[in-house]
Amino acid sequence: MLQRDAGGRTPIDLACHMNYKNITLFLLTKLGNPLEFVSKELDSDEDGRTCFHHMSYKGNYEAVYTWLNYERECLKNVIADDLA
Repeated sequence: MLQRDAGGRTPIDLACHMNYKNITLFLLTKLGNPLEFVSKELDSDEDGRTCFHHMSYKGNYEAVYTWLNYERECLKNVIADDLA
């Protein structure tokens, strides 16, 4: 997850750019526990673009849905842990 190519893009950026939603979900699960995922800022490449820029540029809505659904589940887990 910490590897970057010559343009500063991470593997999750490339998976989002290519609309590989299964690989995107796999890489999202490797970012840490839900609290770490929710509190982590998005990495940007040398041009200042995040994975959402890559998904929007290509119109990869499946990858966007995958990312946002995973983030929603992480938020639900964090809120449930805070309430407990």
